[in-house]
Amino acid sequence: MPVCFLQHPGVFSEKYEYLTQNNCLLCSDDLRLEGCAVSHTGKEHLRRGQGCEDVVHWEVPLRSAPHSTSLFCIFDGHCGRNSAKEARELLPQILADSLPKVSDSMQSGNGADSIWEQTFLTTDDRIKSEEGCTATALLVWTDDLGNVCLQAANVGDSAVVYSDGVHKEGIQMTADHRLTNPDERQRLADMGIHLGQDRTRLYGLNLSRCLGDKFLKDEDLGLSAQPHVSSVIKIAPDQSGIVIMASDGLWDVTDAQCVLQIVSRIAKQSNGSVKAMTDAVVQHAQRQRTRDDLTVVLLKVKALGSSSSFV
Repeated sequence: MPVCFLQHPGVFSEKYEYLTQNNCLLCSDDLRLEGCAVSHTGKEHLRRGQGCEDVVHWEVPLRSAPHSTSLFCIFDGHCGRNSAKEARELLPQILADSLPKVSDSMQSGNGADSIWEQTFLTTDDRIKSEEGCTATALLVWTDDLGNVCLQAANVGDSAVVYSDGVHKEGIQMTADHRLTNPDERQRLADMGIHLGQDRTRLYGLNLSRCLGDKFLKDEDLGLSAQPHVSSVIKIAPDQSGIVIMASDGLWDVTDAQCVLQIVSRIAKQSNGSVKAMTDAVVQHAQRQRTRDDLTVVLLKVKALGSSSSFV
């Protein structure tokens, strides 16, 4: 049976990260928010008798944070999950300690831009594991006008997409830090690192940004922990929306437009059930033969006075 959490920080990562098939549900009245998360171990890891390297974390509300601020994270480890587990412990605390510096900015709906970079770089510096991980984090809070505000930051290839029902492809809140991204190839070229046209890996990694992997960063090979930081998305009290955060086990086999079409269809069939929508996204990835670990976190922001609104 699903487990429901209300205003219970930290329990998600402790209770759920080791499960291969299950649902965790969340509800927060302060943020007009309902959420569900599903995680599956990939076929390759199952075949080798290994566990899921995705580590998921949420805190609702975030420890000692103002404005009903909450945090949702996915850390996708490579060559193990130790670095991802360290990041799960480090990043929320570092971010929470820095939030007072941007309290006024967040309350006015302008976001936490000035602290995201230092949060990621400090987390990267404190990770002791030799392996690395991606990091995708989403802050959710309310501003002075009662808007629910969203801001994401990431390194790696897990992604966050927001849908207001207007943009068919959704609004991408994260950047894809792989060598298939022309912007990342240009960044490396500007550093004097010139790659062959068909090269898709950076010294064995298919990533150009991540946390950890100190032995590669010490060689100054272009691997970076500097995050992409999104603009702030504001959801007015009379509006609703959907956020989908997922590891590359989803995005390697489908795109945002297809996922949002599935979510919209299932929302109508299930009266807006976050569990039904999340399960449908996971099942779609499995039908597309995803082989990687797969984690999907789906958040629904409801309009005030609505029991199950969706775009």
